[in-house]
Amino acid sequence: MSNNSQGNSDQGKKLRQTTIGELFGVSDKRKRNENNSGESYIESLRKKRNEGVNNNNLSNSNESSSSKFPPFKEKASKSFSNNNNTINYINNNNNSCNGIPTNTKKRVYVEGWNQDHVKLPCHENNVYFQNSKQLSKWYLIKTLLSQKITSVKQLTQVIATINSNWTVQTSTFYSLEVLFESILKQEERDVFFNTTLPCLQKLALELPDLIPKKSIPLLLQDKEYNVELTRKQICCLLFHAFLCTFPRRNKVTNPSDEYYSFPTINFITLFKKSPLRKIKKNNSGNNNSNKNTTPVTNNTTNNNTSVGSSSNDTNNNGGTTEIINIDDTSILDETIIDELVSPLGEDFSFVEEEYEETNLLIEKLKTIIHYFTKMVIYINNNDPIINEIVSFERKVLLQTNEEMVDLVWKKSEEKLCKLEIFDMGTIEDNSPKSLRCCHVDFANCSIGGGVLGFGAVQEEIRFLINTECIVSRLFTEELLDNEVLLIKNSKRFAKYEGYSYSYKFAGDFTDNDPNYSIVCIDAQNYNSNSFRSTRDQYKEHNIVRELNKIYLGFLSSVNNDCTIISTGNLGCGAFGGCPKLKFLIQLMALSQTKMFYEKQEDKAKIFLNYFTFYNIELKKQLKEVYTLLFQLEVSVSELFNIICGYNTKKATPTQDLFGFVVDQLISDQI
Repeated sequence: MSNNSQGNSDQGKKLRQTTIGELFGVSDKRKRNENNSGESYIESLRKKRNEGVNNNNLSNSNESSSSKFPPFKEKASKSFSNNNNTINYINNNNNSCNGIPTNTKKRVYVEGWNQDHVKLPCHENNVYFQNSKQLSKWYLIKTLLSQKITSVKQLTQVIATINSNWTVQTSTFYSLEVLFESILKQEERDVFFNTTLPCLQKLALELPDLIPKKSIPLLLQDKEYNVELTRKQICCLLFHAFLCTFPRRNKVTNPSDEYYSFPTINFITLFKKSPLRKIKKNNSGNNNSNKNTTPVTNNTTNNNTSVGSSSNDTNNNGGTTEIINIDDTSILDETIIDELVSPLGEDFSFVEEEYEETNLLIEKLKTIIHYFTKMVIYINNNDPIINEIVSFERKVLLQTNEEMVDLVWKKSEEKLCKLEIFDMGTIEDNSPKSLRCCHVDFANCSIGGGVLGFGAVQEEIRFLINTECIVSRLFTEELLDNEVLLIKNSKRFAKYEGYSYSYKFAGDFTDNDPNYSIVCIDAQNYNSNSFRSTRDQYKEHNIVRELNKIYLGFLSSVNNDCTIISTGNLGCGAFGGCPKLKFLIQLMALSQTKMFYEKQEDKAKIFLNYFTFYNIELKKQLKEVYTLLFQLEVSVSELFNIICGYNTKKATPTQDLFGFVVDQLISDQI
């Protein structure tokens, strides 16, 4: 790999002197510590570490190696499997009261209808009231789905009848009605109502037979659970979500609500009208404004995603300067338009705001309808693919942040792994075609983010094209700081174009790609009220939080035989993360997973694919810094100590992170 070649030391020094100086503006003369004359910062670190080892030959085994500690919590675990319709429980703990008083009031535990399991529409406790009478909701659902549905009006009437407590307005089913009445061709409508929908109705009625009475366990916080479902089971559950039949799972806003900490699952939010997109009108005083006016976007490294998004990745336009016709807003979202810069001088200004309609929810519905159509073909042909297993695993890190710092990050001697950086392409389309490659989902702590709403950035798009991922919202509670979700064997069904409000369904995905594993990792939102400013991300405890979570996600993937990680600017869009910091954190996290391999040839297989999403300048900077780190054989702990010092030791308040790292690595005689 070209960016990893080292060459001879003399050439390396000349290369570093030129490229680093040009790139970061690092001074050729730096102040040297008087007590360590002739030593660079990195050399002094290594000297102190070696002295510490010599003076402490008999160290405690708990402190000598981070590999002695298991990576995940060993707690009560629960595994749901479709095999023989059974649920397996494993409890590794012998719980005792230890003298702590407990609530003596007995709680009625109803099988399949309790706080530990998904409440399915077919359960006998799923009831509603009509004229003061308690009636079975499942009987109502069966009655409605046993009838032939021939139009979108009948379909919306069925959904509204199932949810009789709704206040149905003209906009409630706007996007669904527009899709079937105005956009789809007649032959497409015929296929749906004559073939796809009847098969889905039959499948929905099979729910009691497909899912056992014990139901599906919830992936609750702070517990390692594993849920396995067949593709047929997932299709059945998602069609019930389409019909909005899951009880108590519509949007909740009260913290005391039963599913307050869970994502929504019913599709009602997809049926309403798509969001408006704000555009700005040129009002420079010329009534005959030229439609070919071409404002230029800001060339910033850290672009934000659209306001309507709930995910947190960078915009796919990356940050490269681009000439954009103000009337051609198909590729723009709100934030990008807000950042337009006028090339016409100070007299030119935007003073009027206008809004235009988007088809975002309609395009999402197209993608999901396509998924149902494909699955119906598989089911009607009795294709073996419908019995393939998709698994959802909640992973929990065992150690606290403090333990990880003391036992791993400040002591690790692992060298940095190999990587390749791409400024073109996306994770889902341009990663290696290998089952050993795991894709990173730039997640929201509420899994799926805005996939059932107005969000359409990295996570939402991935959940749309890998439609089976949406079912994880049914049973996955919000992720804590020490948790990730690993999805294995989900299938991609669709192609797409655009990004954010310009997202469009682009047809069937026919490439023979493997079913990649997807690890869902949520970054902190530094634009939220929890932080004073985005500068807080450089504080050590925030660096450690991100590092531990990403390490857990990568380690989960490596333990799943995925030695290649495809990732990018995680949390660097609407969440305000610094791409340079997130790059170094992810590099350290993946490099640390090598500790679980004894042979060097196995360690060498650990590889990072990093996508800058069309940001050419960022790729150049990442490559230059990585080359320097690799040539100096910097370890994980050395890089960690340098990064943690940036917040308090940088030369000036405005010094760049990479400039600080380079200052610490290179002596004053380059």
